[in-house]
Amino acid sequence: MDLDEAAPPAAISNGHAYPSPREVEVERVPTPAPVTSGPEKGTQIEKVAELSAETTYLTLAQTSTTNHPILLHCEWNPRDPKRLATAGMDTLARLWTVPSRTPSPQIDGHVPSPAFRDLVDEDEHRAAISAISWTGDGEALAVASDCDGTGKINIWSKDGSRIVQFNSLGYPPVICLRWGASDRTLLALTSTDNKGASSWATVFTTPNQESATFDLGPNFQPLDAVWTGPSDFVVCNGESLTGFNLSDEGIITRTKQYDIRKEAGPTSLAYDPHCNLLAAANDDGVIDVSTNI
Repeated sequence: MDLDEAAPPAAISNGHAYPSPREVEVERVPTPAPVTSGPEKGTQIEKVAELSAETTYLTLAQTSTTNHPILLHCEWNPRDPKRLATAGMDTLARLWTVPSRTPSPQIDGHVPSPAFRDLVDEDEHRAAISAISWTGDGEALAVASDCDGTGKINIWSKDGSRIVQFNSLGYPPVICLRWGASDRTLLALTSTDNKGASSWATVFTTPNQESATFDLGPNFQPLDAVWTGPSDFVVCNGESLTGFNLSDEGIITRTKQYDIRKEAGPTSLAYDPHCNLLAAANDDGVIDVSTNI
């Protein structure tokens, strides 16, 4: 029997047993939308203005190859916003003049670099600056240093010139400096971790370089102090609030013991001379405000 030869299908008319993928129309699957775990992020295509530097970096190291000293204190001058005092380890005591970041037309948009002046004694090596404090008028800066267990206080002008020096305090390092309202009396607190060693409250009077000292005792470890009048100040030690007075004869006496909560541990003080209020921050998270100053 003769069989009629069937014509090859169109799909395989090219001689292949199966159609080529190029010859088969494939339904395209739409690309799924990207999945994000946060807010949708877009691509910014608009031109942005060039960003200008708004941060000034003050390098504490003398050279790029030396280690940076540890910074412990940093205070702006209360009257001159361009002057900054920094202090810390390795005899670091420095006055900076930080220019404004707003360019001046007189200098063609150029902002000058910060300038500084070191407040260093040649006889001090690797001393630690334990406390600094500006006067209220911003004209002077008190700097307390500890070198080999001997305390010293230098008072410098805002331009970096020495005004007066109190040498060889002979007791533990100064932990707190507070100027009186007249900027003529400077209160210094000292504290020690040595068992049985006393702590002290000393008031220095400038410019006549007089001083008066009160022995707080070995069990009174001061933390902070504030002046509450021309000759009165309050000291806290984490367990109590105690008032003192400096007489015209230059003698410090204990005048008052404040009543505080048994669970309170005052660690920081602030005084408002306008309302005559004393605020004591405590380690229990509560601030006590006293009105009977």
